[in-house]
Formats: sequence, structure tokens, C-alpha cells
Amino acid sequence: MGSPCDKRVPARGGGPSRQTHQRTTGPTHSTPAAGGRLCGGMPAAGMTVVWCLVMGAGWEVDRDPDRPPANLVHIAVIGEAMDDPTWAVIKATAKSMDEQDRLAVVEALAPTTCSPRQQRELLRDLPSRGMDAACIFPTDADALRPVINELARSGFPIVMAGRDVPNSDRWAYCGPIEMEVGRAAAKACSAAIQGRPATVMVLHAGTEDLLYGNRYLGFKKESRLYASSWKVLRAVDCGRSRSEAVRLVKFESRKYARSGCWVFLDDWPLRGLPIGQRLLPEGCPIVLCNGSPRYFDRIRDGRIAAMVTYDFRASLAKAIAAARELARSGPSQHSLSETTAVVVITRNNLADHEARWAAWEKGEDWREEANGE
Repeated sequence: MGSPCDKRVPARGGGPSRQTHQRTTGPTHSTPAAGGRLCGGMPAAGMTVVWCLVMGAGWEVDRDPDRPPANLVHIAVIGEAMDDPTWAVIKATAKSMDEQDRLAVVEALAPTTCSPRQQRELLRDLPSRGMDAACIFPTDADALRPVINELARSGFPIVMAGRDVPNSDRWAYCGPIEMEVGRAAAKACSAAIQGRPATVMVLHAGTEDLLYGNRYLGFKKESRLYASSWKVLRAVDCGRSRSEAVRLVKFESRKYARSGCWVFLDDWPLRGLPIGQRLLPEGCPIVLCNGSPRYFDRIRDGRIAAMVTYDFRASLAKAIAAARELARSGPSQHSLSETTAVVVITRNNLADHEARWAAWEKGEDWREEANGE
């Protein structure tokens, strides 16, 4: 990987490279003030003497305005797909953080449509594209783990955003704690079953799953605190398979048609499901651990009683900042990983969350206190 000063800033929209200030390898000198005098009162004519002294001492003055600063870094932000609802927020946040730091170029990249293979190849090609670090929202942890390890071990900083890749050599993670996601789902069940049988069905990916095992463990631990209020009637393992998840939910729903609610520890059975199609009996609500905007309508009509999610933009901004710092300073003795608080969205606060998401799509940081929340 070459030095950042050997790279050109990529042009935006076919325009010229980002304008940079002149860089000197020696001390910076003041420019002449009005009346031909320098700051500090030195006559402008004295510049000849100063200039000779500088040049005689071997100081180099770089006059190339197109050369980027020596400490410029290029950061890639890789989304799941351009057709995913999160893509607008990723693009806007990358653009906002690019504009905030003259010494960092932040570029958003993603496959056209969701593809673990394409996301893996996009990640693998980053060093050859002149990137210095990356933060990524992983589509499939198992598919990405080998290339993450390969790049990280070569000294290329990788930061995970929103969802971790366990047992990988990534340099940092910024997002929610999986066990807290499971705990929040259990807490949401009490409200979801109001006026319904005090029984809960759970769709999980197994206790041994590297990513979802902790989420399920958090749910089980928290659910023990509600033993006097409701009980888990059935817990079924779909192994992260969408087709198996759909089959299990349909089968178990026919057997236990009067259950209080279902908990989906991710959206496995809902992926690709037409908006009007139902998996569950009429009136049976879902507690969903997935924050995608594609499910906002299901919250609005009551099919999803609660959505367990997190501050998506905060997680992304933290990940970009961590990648930028790691690209500049290398591995840190202190972890740059940061956790993002888990939040629960229901019909009661959906409008606020939609307004928050709309602000994120414009690259704006939503300030709850400024909106009376």
C-alpha cells in the first residue's frame, strides 16, 4: 500500500480534484498584510532575505496546488446494497463526513443488489483502488470473514458497523451489543401480548451461532424475569435460513394458533415476503429484531408490535471516525470500538423515528432534545 501523498483525490461528478492548500515541509510563514508589511511588522522587502535564508537552509516549498496533503486518507464505506433502504443514509452520512474533514476522502460503495459474493469482492479490491481503510455493514459474516482476515492481517484497517463479524481480525466494531438486542426483545413481549394469551413463540438461529447465539442468550436470560407474566411456548431454530424460517413459522403457527406473539430474532422469514402476505394468524403480533425501514408499514398497521433497533447513523458515523483514525495512526493500543444503544420502536414513537430517518437521509444528525423528545 502506497503512501497517501502518492494518490490523487478522486474527482467528484467528473469535476476537478479537491482543492488543497499549499503544503510546506518547514515552518509556515505569514503572508504580506496591507501596506506591504508582514504580520509582526517586518517590511515586505525583508522577504528577500528571509527567502534566501529558507532556501539556503534546504527547506522545501511545495507549490503544486493539486497535490493532496501528505496525511490525506481515503475511507471506503461499504453498504449492503444500493437497493437497500439503508443506502440513502449511508451515502448522505459519508458525504457529510467527507465535507467535515479536508484531510479525509470518504466514499460510499455497495453492490447494486444484495450479494455476499459481490460485497466480498468489493472489499477485497479496496487496497488496489487506493483506499486506506474501510467500514462495512456486512451482508453475511461467514462470506466476509476470510477476506476481512486477509486484509486486516496485511495492515489494512477494517471497521464493522451495525453488525459484527465474530472471530474475525477486524480492527474495531461500532454498533449494538447482541445480548442487549435479545434482552430488549424479551422486554417488549409484555406489551405485545396485552389482551392476548400469555405465551411467546421464538424464532432463533441456535445457541452456537457466532453472531445470533448471544442475541438468543440475552433473550433467554431476560425472559426469566417475566416468568410470572408470560412463558415461552416454543423456540425454533431456523439456522439463519429464510426458507426454513418460513416453513417453521407457518408450521408452528398452525399448531399453536392462539399464541400471544412471535419473536423473530432477525427478519429471516420476512425477507422477500410481499407486503400483503401473512405468515401468522390474524391479530398475532411480531417482536422483530431488525431496524429496516421496509418494515415501518407493518408497525403502523400493527402486524409488528415492536421493532428492536439502534441509532443507525450514530453507529455509521462512529465507524467512519474509527476507520479514519486507524488509517492515520495504525493499530491503537486502546480499542476504538464503540457501542450504540438499543432502541425499541412501536406505533407510539414510529412517527418520530420516521422523521429521524428522513433527517439521516439528508445527512442531518437528529437531535432528540431539539425536537421535544
